[in-house]
Amino acid sequence: MTPTRGCLRWFAVVTAVAAISGACTSDNPGRATVAPAIVGVSGTGTGEVALAALSRTDSCDAVAGRVRSVLLDAVEYVERATSGGFGNAGAGSSGTPEISGLATVQGLAAEDAGVVVAGSNDQEAGVAEGNSTVTDGRFLFTTVQTPTGLELRTVALEDPPRVVGRVALPLVASGAIAGSTLATAASDGIGLSLDSRYPQPPSLLLRNEELVVIGDGTLGSPVTWTTGPTATVMLVDTSDPAAPRVTASTMLEGSVVATRMVDDVPRVVLSTVPEIVVRAGSGVYSDPAGTRAIVESITSDQVLPRRITPDGTVQPLVDCEQVLATPDVTASVDDPNMTVTSPELLSVVNVGATLDDLSTTTVQGGAGLGTTVYASPDAVYLTSGLGSWDLPNSAVHRIELTGDGTRYSGSGSVPGEVLDQYSLSERDGDLRIVTTTTDPVPAPGVTSGPTEILPAPPVTAIPPTEGRLTVLRPGADGVLAEIGHVDDLGVGERVQSVRFVGDLAYVVTFRQVDPLFAIDVSDPTAPRVLGELKIPGFSEYLHPLGDGRLLGIGVDADDRGVTTGAKVSLFDVSDPTRPVETAVLAFPDSASRLGGDPLAFTWDPVRGTASFPMERFGINTQDCTTVGFEYICRPRPDPGGPDGPRRVFVRVVGDRLELAREFAPDANGDRRTDETMTRTVVVDDRIHGVTGSAVWTFDAELRSPEVRTGL
Repeated sequence: MTPTRGCLRWFAVVTAVAAISGACTSDNPGRATVAPAIVGVSGTGTGEVALAALSRTDSCDAVAGRVRSVLLDAVEYVERATSGGFGNAGAGSSGTPEISGLATVQGLAAEDAGVVVAGSNDQEAGVAEGNSTVTDGRFLFTTVQTPTGLELRTVALEDPPRVVGRVALPLVASGAIAGSTLATAASDGIGLSLDSRYPQPPSLLLRNEELVVIGDGTLGSPVTWTTGPTATVMLVDTSDPAAPRVTASTMLEGSVVATRMVDDVPRVVLSTVPEIVVRAGSGVYSDPAGTRAIVESITSDQVLPRRITPDGTVQPLVDCEQVLATPDVTASVDDPNMTVTSPELLSVVNVGATLDDLSTTTVQGGAGLGTTVYASPDAVYLTSGLGSWDLPNSAVHRIELTGDGTRYSGSGSVPGEVLDQYSLSERDGDLRIVTTTTDPVPAPGVTSGPTEILPAPPVTAIPPTEGRLTVLRPGADGVLAEIGHVDDLGVGERVQSVRFVGDLAYVVTFRQVDPLFAIDVSDPTAPRVLGELKIPGFSEYLHPLGDGRLLGIGVDADDRGVTTGAKVSLFDVSDPTRPVETAVLAFPDSASRLGGDPLAFTWDPVRGTASFPMERFGINTQDCTTVGFEYICRPRPDPGGPDGPRRVFVRVVGDRLELAREFAPDANGDRRTDETMTRTVVVDDRIHGVTGSAVWTFDAELRSPEVRTGL
């Protein structure tokens, strides 16, 4: 067998799994339903990639067989490479072949509740996103890491605020419990930091008088039923805020990709790489024959994601018959053998009234499955990679929300790669999606041959890229078919941020300058560019302010495209045919992290104030020069303040921007790092900013001193 790039793609997956190194039936299949097998195809764009829709699995052996097939491809590759089966390229080598280019998270009465002016920065109205801090206007709920573990805090939003309740959450990072590698290292004097116990705060979803706590990690006791990552879901009764209590908990096999809640039904998107894949990956180089024996004996018991029920029983999270399969092979004019099969399973887990009441829709296979998760009030969309390395495309799978369950309803494909969840938007049943497309430019000369250990791709020039907006519409046959598109958005550039506002889409691309495109999607069959603005730098996050204004937070750059720091831009888009940047605030030698954490942004529409985290790196704070044989550095007259993380408050005043306040390290830099303000909420006329150890409160006009409430 000549190794194709598809085979090598999943050989790379096995290598990566090795580096970081159930059953067929379910007692509770739940309410997740599977539509009848759909055989339609959707083809769009360069290369005309045809995508067969997800199909229902017909047997448990088929579920296991897909994993066996992927891993056997990798084993065969290693066997042939180490035995010289690829010819002279392997001669003289020993041990692990060199593989290049592989990619190797009741004090106050109800009537006393304040008005939540700005809470969680959710993308879609009606779709709550799991956040590290939530509020109902009376109380603020957040977690804090203590010397004894993770705890939930209830903060009454009085004047001044006070902590009125607390409860331990038995949630620690996988591997940080007694008997684990990390814990053993700590006992040997290496030390176990709180961050390694639980590096990221869990996601909180507030439904009525209950918190649903979702995070990666275990329940604090040694895990014997899996060696892979686990996720934990806990229900916390907050009906008495002074005495919150954990009423139920369960562990799921896998890692949390996303959390959403619609109509008080939380959904957990869970990625599971079967434990057997880790085992096989760890020995694929050292013992390919032994690995082959392991792989050939894989059963569905070793593949299906599992859970620990509240009564301690280990059971599969999903039936074999409920698993939806991606096609094993996607046809492409560029590489007809390109495989998109993966050992990964992605599950949308619906959390009912109790943790006995779980239902699941699970998809098996697909390169990068679940890389982007977008949820509307009606559906969850999952994307996965398609096509060849030099001509990427994206599959889109629609999981319909059916009350308290889910149902697969169709798939489609679009040219290019999806940036993030903001690149997708559902309106009137149509899905609008923005991608960066690639058009390969072959150069004459070297081509790959069958005698090479790793077939080299054709030598090409830098592939030109551009943005593309595609509109997909679900059909009766289950196909998400393209009904309209517009391309040529920033030719030679890549998409950096997207925001849909009603029938308008705003797209930012970048290479040297930042074109901001305003696109009319009111006619989904014929979207069209209305206007374009070119400015230095680019926005990583766009936020609509209303009244024809748009705020952009991102990267500043000079006319050559060299980045110089962070910037905030105010755009007037009241006339979308002529967008204008009316104001800029520059933050030299700084960076905002909103592109990776948009929930950290807060907009107070009453005061016209935005707040978000910023980090100053302190580079270029000195002017240095060589004088004779000496290298002399002198501080700049205005170094811009101390280095490190901070939270900035920017006020929009008409067509101007003002830096209203900074919550930053003290002038001498001795403020503790866990005082970084990661979240803010605005209730009535006060801002409450949450750090790792306190809640800081000040008036929303940003005039009063900060009042600290220790957590």
